[in-house]
Amino acid sequence: MHHFMIKQKRSVRLALVWLTAFVLVSCSAPEDDNPGYCRLSCSSTSLAAQDFTLAVNVKPADWKCDQGDVGKLINVVASYVFSSSVDTISGGGSSVNRSGIAYDVKYSGNAKYIETTPAGNKDESSHLGVITPQAEWCSDSCGIATINVTSTCREDVDGTLSLMLTSGAATSQAVSWTMTKPEPPK
Repeated sequence: MHHFMIKQKRSVRLALVWLTAFVLVSCSAPEDDNPGYCRLSCSSTSLAAQDFTLAVNVKPADWKCDQGDVGKLINVVASYVFSSSVDTISGGGSSVNRSGIAYDVKYSGNAKYIETTPAGNKDESSHLGVITPQAEWCSDSCGIATINVTSTCREDVDGTLSLMLTSGAATSQAVSWTMTKPEPPK
């Protein structure tokens, strides 16, 4: 009888371990209707915790303006990754991307095109030129935060722009890019 009780306890423990692993894996991100794609759902978000990192994923490229670009809107995309360290059962550590993390945007520079801020975004100078609607300011099911901004080519001076995200305790590095003024016509 004693041997049977020990075996039963082991079975219960093993079942609990498997159940816990299943719950962690199945709840790590919202179910995706299109496997292979990262879904954006900002309906239930949280802020980054103390141990989260916010790293640049895609930095905007510098732009060399032509004479025909002066005054045109140039859409620029940057993306960031929210992640945190987790301890594994084996005692090691691993990095896990975090979905559903809300963020705020700080966009600045001398070549921002400010008339493009969508309705619903905060009326703050650091949000002018941000074209991603504020309702989409969160990381997707893969932990990626993507932000679209507009800038314009200036004829008189090179434009320098800077973008960074903040969320709770996490702040990204500022990414900067240049909109080089066009060569004078010959």
